[in-house]
Amino acid sequence: MSQQAGGEEGNSLDGRIYAVMVVAAVPTDDGHVTQYWVAEGNENLHGEGWAGTNPTRKDAASSVFTHARADGITAASLTTLMLASNEGQPDYITFNSADLGTAASPDADYPSMRDISNERSFDATGGAGTPSRYVDCEIFDVTADFGTTNTVTFERGRDLTGGDGIMETTGAVIEAEDYIHPVCAILTAERDGSSDGPIYVAEEPVTENAYDGGEEAKARVLIRNYGAYAADPVHVVFLLDGVPIGDELVSIGQDGTGEASVSWTAASGSYALSVSVEGTGTAVTSPVKSLTIGTLPPDLSIQIGKPVRADAAGAAPEATTSPPVPPLLPAILGIAVAGGAILRSNKRNTLLSLLCIGCLLMVPAGQFLISPPAAAGGFAEYRLPVTVTNSGGSDVQECMVTVYLDGGEKAAVQLLEEGIPAYGTVTTDIPLFTTPGTHQVTVTVNEDKSITESSYADNRQELRLPSRKWIMTAILFLTLLFASSVSATYAGDRPLENVFHTDVTGGYVYTTGGDSVYSGTLAPGDTWTAEIPVTLPDDAAPLYSRLYLYWAWSKDGQKAAYPALTPVMEGGAALSNESFSRYTDTKGGFVSRNDFFSGMDAYNISGLTGGDNTVTLTVTNTHPPKNATFVIQGAGILSVYESETGTEGTVWVNEGCDMLYNSYGGVTPEMATGTIIFPPGEVGTEDISRATLHLVAPSAGYTSANTPPQKNAIRVNRPTENSLPEFFERILSMLFPPGYNGWEWTDGFSSDEVHQIGEDLRDISPYLRTEDNTVTVRDNGDYMLLTNGILWIERGTDE
Repeated sequence: MSQQAGGEEGNSLDGRIYAVMVVAAVPTDDGHVTQYWVAEGNENLHGEGWAGTNPTRKDAASSVFTHARADGITAASLTTLMLASNEGQPDYITFNSADLGTAASPDADYPSMRDISNERSFDATGGAGTPSRYVDCEIFDVTADFGTTNTVTFERGRDLTGGDGIMETTGAVIEAEDYIHPVCAILTAERDGSSDGPIYVAEEPVTENAYDGGEEAKARVLIRNYGAYAADPVHVVFLLDGVPIGDELVSIGQDGTGEASVSWTAASGSYALSVSVEGTGTAVTSPVKSLTIGTLPPDLSIQIGKPVRADAAGAAPEATTSPPVPPLLPAILGIAVAGGAILRSNKRNTLLSLLCIGCLLMVPAGQFLISPPAAAGGFAEYRLPVTVTNSGGSDVQECMVTVYLDGGEKAAVQLLEEGIPAYGTVTTDIPLFTTPGTHQVTVTVNEDKSITESSYADNRQELRLPSRKWIMTAILFLTLLFASSVSATYAGDRPLENVFHTDVTGGYVYTTGGDSVYSGTLAPGDTWTAEIPVTLPDDAAPLYSRLYLYWAWSKDGQKAAYPALTPVMEGGAALSNESFSRYTDTKGGFVSRNDFFSGMDAYNISGLTGGDNTVTLTVTNTHPPKNATFVIQGAGILSVYESETGTEGTVWVNEGCDMLYNSYGGVTPEMATGTIIFPPGEVGTEDISRATLHLVAPSAGYTSANTPPQKNAIRVNRPTENSLPEFFERILSMLFPPGYNGWEWTDGFSSDEVHQIGEDLRDISPYLRTEDNTVTVRDNGDYMLLTNGILWIERGTDE
């Protein structure tokens, strides 16, 4: 055996070989049967200052050995191997909570103190042992405490001097090792007689890519044999709600483990996933795994909460309370307002911009920088709450959360073993060891992208604690003021534009049809088909007809790419490609690094007639690259028509695409607000019998168990916030002229996971104004693409 050093400059790798250990299971004919467990790894137990630049701390680690045959045991032993041990620094090993080994100094002030790993092997239970520098191997008799489930715990030390949570490694009373590495634990149990054959155990199955419309889903299960080795393979069957979806023959090796897996085409629904194992005359089943499969893959996001000091002493870094506002904030806001005013270029705003710039010039230059508070005291333990949300329609079986501190090494890693259900949320407290003061905290989930997601954009959050959210909000506000013509965001930055306006005797129809549903992922060459019935009055003559295609997640591999889609219509209607309009939006670069295009394509159509029209629409992904994909959320057809039997009125049609979501990137509900203004022309309000507002927003209104109340709001001519109770608002609206302060409705729209085109229709007659009627749609955790706004004003007297 040899070791080689790479010789890289600055490489601090310790290349010493501490020990060589051989583990072998050897058959004997002495009339005993031995059941054995071998656990191996490299647990790094350490105090502060022994884990690179991040002052983490880990005091204990455990291994659990299950499915033991406890009856008839004649002898049970535990063998352990520890590396980097130090003589004179106490450490402990317990077996089912009982201390192993003899006391280091039974007559001292601390008679329970152990020094198991003292660089002298085979002496923990008495005797001189064997000197072993930096290594300690011990064998313990654990027969008296042996059970069907057995837990071995390695402890770096114990606080013996007062319960202050500090374990001293130097001084008058040494309480712990600086660091130590348990690397191997072997448990054996002997009993008289012969083998009873294999003991198969199937663990709970897990899945990958289990969503409708994605790649083939995969299920896998780990099978263990805690009994005698059997050469014959076992038959493993995977079942969904008791129905087989695949099977495999698996050989369980002499190490007692084997893994089986199957692939299947997933379909939407809630299922019970289980596994049956048959072999060598035995049959067992796994625990049942509840599984939700949706048309949407998982979509994980991370949220950092307020850290709390574990010992409740002293103040924790504050994540939610802003510091006193220094002059930098009004300076930034001044620039923001001035920039917005200049962009809008009118006299009043120009004066405002000059005033703002004047305020800016009054800020002393030296006050633009704020020094963070100095770190005080030594290291302390904190609990960092981290919330992981799965916004996708399919379960996540398990995922890894990683924390980085001050831009350096990993400070903590935590596996969420129970996973996260579709549309579910899990919050966990992650321990951090650091100094009180200001720190940069970065938290990621699914960092290695081992879980397929619809987007990895929100898998990372970075905060500076104490938080300076005021400065981030101001910078974001500045960004959004200038963003309307140059960028795309989750905020309301793309007002819908008017494309049609006329006075007409007739009406309008907008319909998505019965089977205009979510497509799943469409690869190049894939097609999506929908049948859309359009019913017009028998004497109708269409004036303006449009086809709308709503699409999302358009990408080429992991890069955003505009879709190449080709629609074909049958059933008498025809497309006019010359009138094609495309409206798009994305989450925005400041929100995420990897976001994809979503949007709406609009086409003029002809051929609709009075009566019943059945339009068959087929859309093909004609993008050449093999990785260019998108999804279709649905389609809609609008027709404004003349009819002698219709109603006299005026119609406005607005189109666009504004992605709204307030849950990411510091976007508040006020920012996540889309706008529709219905010019041109004045509205004569004296002869209005009804005014119908018809809004269309894909994804809006979908409700799950985790959707917040008042998830969205629709506001008509509502210039200011109003906190008056609704009862008083109603009274004031009757006392004052129509349109007094507008109105607001919450929880509008209606959609679900399959029918994803959210629609909202309501009478807004009391709130109309004579011109520039303004509708705003606000997101409050719903998520939507605001795409269509139709205002239909009927004139005359209701009969």
